[in-house]
Amino acid sequence: MSETMNTILTRRSTRNYKPDMIPKEIIDEILRAGTYAASGSGKQSPIIITVTNRRTPLFKELL
Repeated sequence: MSETMNTILTRRSTRNYKPDMIPKEIIDEILRAGTYAASGSGKQSPIIITVTNRRTPLFKELL
């Protein structure tokens, strides 16, 4: 199991975030895992939004 998947599966809630950017490879792996997440009877398609620019107006709304 990759370090990223191990972190997802053993995660804890986080309230403080580092200002560092997450490498694109890690984001891609997280997004891939999210597309395999269970949904209600497999009928709901996931909607995943990745915001990589803090100046994006949507960024503050998502937090």
